[in-house]
Amino acid sequence: RYMNSFCPFILGLYLSVCLNRWWALRTAALQRLLDALSNIFLFCVVYFPEGRHSTLRKRIKCYCMTSVKLMIKACRGQEDITDLVVESGVGLHHSELPGLQT
Repeated sequence: RYMNSFCPFILGLYLSVCLNRWWALRTAALQRLLDALSNIFLFCVVYFPEGRHSTLRKRIKCYCMTSVKLMIKACRGQEDITDLVVESGVGLHHSELPGLQT
């Protein structure tokens, strides 16, 4: 009978500690990055509103999302980024990117 009231209390305490740690990590690191990326993309849309700049906006959005994926890989201790290079085209020369020839 004593354990029936003790177990939910300990489980609730454990869950509270886990959620507080997750929220602290999210607000301290990831939220700052996401705020910066949304500001970058907002400026990009404001300064390049025409349809002819859609490829540039897509490329910037791709780089923004790749930076989030890089941070997640760094937090997990993963050093292999070849999947990001293939998936997002990071590391390609600008002449190899469609629509961005200068």
